[in-house]
Amino acid sequence: MNTLRPHERFDAVDRLVSDEAATTARTQALHRPPISEEILDWIGFVRRHLLAMAVVWLLVLAAAVAVVFFVLPREYQSEAKFLVRTARQELVVGPGAATPPGASRGDVTEEVLNTEVELLRSRDILATVVEKLDLGSSYVNAGRTPVEASELALRDLSRGLVAGTIRKTNIVHVSYLSREPDVAGAVVQQVTDAYLAAHLVMHSSPGTYELYKTQAATAAEELRRAEEALAAKGRSANLLNLETQKKDALERINQIQTELDTIGAEMREHETKARVALVHMGSVPERVKTQMRNMPNQYSVERLHTLIVELNNKRTEILTKFNPDDRLVIELDQQIKDTNDALQRAQGLSANEESTDVNPAWQALESERIKARLALSGLESKSQALKRELAVHQQSALALTEAAPEYDGLLREVATARANYELYSRKEEEARIAGALDSERISNVVLAQAPVVSHVPAKPNKRLGVVAGAIAATVLALAFAFVRELFGFGARHRGDVRVAVFGVSAAPELP
Repeated sequence: MNTLRPHERFDAVDRLVSDEAATTARTQALHRPPISEEILDWIGFVRRHLLAMAVVWLLVLAAAVAVVFFVLPREYQSEAKFLVRTARQELVVGPGAATPPGASRGDVTEEVLNTEVELLRSRDILATVVEKLDLGSSYVNAGRTPVEASELALRDLSRGLVAGTIRKTNIVHVSYLSREPDVAGAVVQQVTDAYLAAHLVMHSSPGTYELYKTQAATAAEELRRAEEALAAKGRSANLLNLETQKKDALERINQIQTELDTIGAEMREHETKARVALVHMGSVPERVKTQMRNMPNQYSVERLHTLIVELNNKRTEILTKFNPDDRLVIELDQQIKDTNDALQRAQGLSANEESTDVNPAWQALESERIKARLALSGLESKSQALKRELAVHQQSALALTEAAPEYDGLLREVATARANYELYSRKEEEARIAGALDSERISNVVLAQAPVVSHVPAKPNKRLGVVAGAIAATVLALAFAFVRELFGFGARHRGDVRVAVFGVSAAPELP
């Protein structure tokens, strides 16, 4: 029985374990897909140059960190933001009407935002900032002329000033980088003040209030003269409302003409009635007998009886004083006899009485004729009055027609003068309000974020610098490894490379 030393026993065990591990690895490798030669080459490439790549990577990264932390200058940024809106309507300087109150103002367009950005970067604003902050003093101290120093400072400011719009917003921003935080804040503050002042100047119209005030006074004077001329024409031609008066005159003329036609027809009718009635009156008697009777002479008989009684009474009285043969008595007897004879004759006489009256037919004809003549006279009088009124209205209508062109012209002048006066008065008020808004610095651009002095440097970005250094170090390390591989460094180790992939130990087989 061979006795092995302890270290030999350990070596035997290690060999046994190694053989078993190799056998197990080969068995597993038979059941795994084979690794391609290209992958093996890349793995071998990395293993061969890993140390050199690590050294280069560390050196480059250290250099980048040193540059970022110790070499690059510290720059401080100041920023301001402006909100562009449409809250205030622009004053329309011109003869047209302004936008009515309550009209839709619309959204801020991209063109408006770009216009504000260009105004923010305009040379006038930058020149104002250079002048106020004396940014060209360093160039003057370096021996430049003031003009050259100003131009160089303006160029530097234009390059360092960043202005633009924030996407999908109505905000315009401006920023400036400087090695001194106070200078960055002062530049942005001056740019902000100059831009807001320039915006007011660009979107305002100085002197418009005085212009419209003068025009309104002139328009008021023209309106007064036009109204006076119109009133004078109205008084001279007795005009109040030309169209209404012409309409009324024509309507009255038509009414009078209709009445005259009606009266003419009625007059002809009454003339015909009077003529026909007169013709019929010629054939109809004026009077007709109504009754006829025979009447005795009753009055004479009664009178004679009374006279006989009186004479007998007188004879009786005389006989008391005289004798029957006296002359007075004889005369009374004779009178009594004569009276009796007359009585006898009267009693033998009789009278025929006839009664006549106006013929009703003739009377009706006469009445009709008289009525017709009277109606005819009234109609003739009314016709004459209507003719005189018709002549008056015709003359009035003619005068209105003749005065119409001049009167209409004066009306147009008054309407034009009134429209001009109202327009200029409205424009004057709008200009006054716009001037008040300008004096209060109220515009469509509002300072949304005031510039502040930042004491934390914006550049360099240390984190970004370290990441960029790491990426650059990785690229340079790979490039250095490729150069070494190209020139044959590490080629002697290609035959005995051991690669472990997915837990598989692979080695080139020995013959």
